Amino acid sequence: MWRWVVWLLAVGCWATALLTPQPVEVEKSLLPQEALFSASKSLHIAAYAFLTGAGAWLPAWHGRRWLPVAIMSFHGCATEFFQQWVPARHGCIEDVAIDHIGIAIGLLVTLHRWRRPP
Repeated sequence: MWRWVVWLLAVGCWATALLTPQPVEVEKSLLPQEALFSASKSLHIAAYAFLTGAGAWLPAWHGRRWLPVAIMSFHGCATEFFQQWVPARHGCIEDVAIDHIGIAIGLLVTLHRWRRPP
């Protein structure tokens, strides 16, 4: 159960980072304008890949082995939706697709773990 708690805390921290304006302000102060897009999208892909991959080590929740993947998919959609109301943020369908590229990478890298029985 502790692995679920740690994983959900990490997912919650990522959600907080996506739903507050401060990371965007820090990014703009540290990076040149031409690097903002690629740095931001690379971070999205890496975070979603990491969290999805880490989900492969979670015990099945009442027989639901793929629950972490569903949570990450919902997370990507929900955070983009709610970013519409966060200053300095904007939610868009392209970012949902980028988040799902990260989820797919996380699944591919840890596929051997996902295929194991619960």
